[in-house]
Amino acid sequence: MREGTVLGMGRNMAIQWLRAFAAVEVMLWHSDLMTKRFSNYSIQTSDYAFFGGIGVEVFFIVSGFLMSLVSSHEPKAWNFAIRRVIRIYPLYWMFTSLVVLAAVISPHWVLGGSLARASILESYLIVPQNVFPTLMVGWTLEYEIVFYCLVMLCLVAATAGPVWKHRWILSTILASLGLCGAAIPDAISSSAILDHLLSPYMFGFGFGWLLHGLRRHLMDGAVPLAIFGTVFAFAFAISSGHDRALMARILIAGVGVVTLMALQPMIGRLGRGGAVLAFAGEASYSIYLSHWFVLSILGKVLGVVLPPAVAFDVPARILGCAAAIAAGVAIFAFVERPLDRWLRDKLLPRKPVPDVPDEPGPVDDPVLQPALDGVER
Repeated sequence: MREGTVLGMGRNMAIQWLRAFAAVEVMLWHSDLMTKRFSNYSIQTSDYAFFGGIGVEVFFIVSGFLMSLVSSHEPKAWNFAIRRVIRIYPLYWMFTSLVVLAAVISPHWVLGGSLARASILESYLIVPQNVFPTLMVGWTLEYEIVFYCLVMLCLVAATAGPVWKHRWILSTILASLGLCGAAIPDAISSSAILDHLLSPYMFGFGFGWLLHGLRRHLMDGAVPLAIFGTVFAFAFAISSGHDRALMARILIAGVGVVTLMALQPMIGRLGRGGAVLAFAGEASYSIYLSHWFVLSILGKVLGVVLPPAVAFDVPARILGCAAAIAAGVAIFAFVERPLDRWLRDKLLPRKPVPDVPDEPGPVDDPVLQPALDGVER
């Protein structure tokens, strides 16, 4: 199973770059936490506000791409679920517990999420809620979990009939859910699960899933791509306000993802600099979960030691993002990756040649190998 020029060798490097970009963009969007105590400038009310948080849309597209890749090599729904639990929950539980502990120590240390008892339980389970979860940045994972459940249902259905062997069907389903979300957003606001299921964000997951399915050449997927694009265009036409802005960001993010993948041969020749950025991409989950803590703590410290002055704004944001990246990389290297490997050894059956190896190793297809290495991190 060889991939063509658009999605071929070097794809793993491009994916890790996209992860790094997404994590940095989200940090930038939250960097008011660093400056709000001494600067009256806010990025969330600036000209950049339209693009604010576009890193989330990139994350979702990349997630759709990777879950299509992973599930094609792990078609059993149960094993897929175990891998997702290992990947998502342990680190998320750790940071959610830190939020709860901080609130117990001092009510002034609340970091923005809900601390109601029912909400805390739902936060640990990553159940969709109508309020921000206890770990505030965890709201994106609620959409991820909904998407994972849909992938599992697709894997189960694939064993029941040949029609479900066509993997592009899920991208059509996701596009339909996104269309419903764009058409009836207010009617479903009372149901958290429906609000997450029927959401324009599903277009992001669907596009990533479809993108992996365009195997040899973009023209191979002309029909499913045309269907997806038509549904997206119709949803964009009938949407308004926040949903239209969200869908515009999904479109921009999708163009960016495809562009970077098309530049993959160039990326593969960048050597050490490209590898450093790719490592930051591998650590993107740790960076994403920890950056809120780092920016909040440093922002409080700087608010005490710095006088009110907008001149400190940009240096403080750079300092905060650099510190958050360093902290996230350290957490990845010393907590997330060792814990992930230990849990895999304990909970997943060993195979002579792993379907998604933790470390680079031989597989039957030398073109597919670069995309598999590190994909689960």
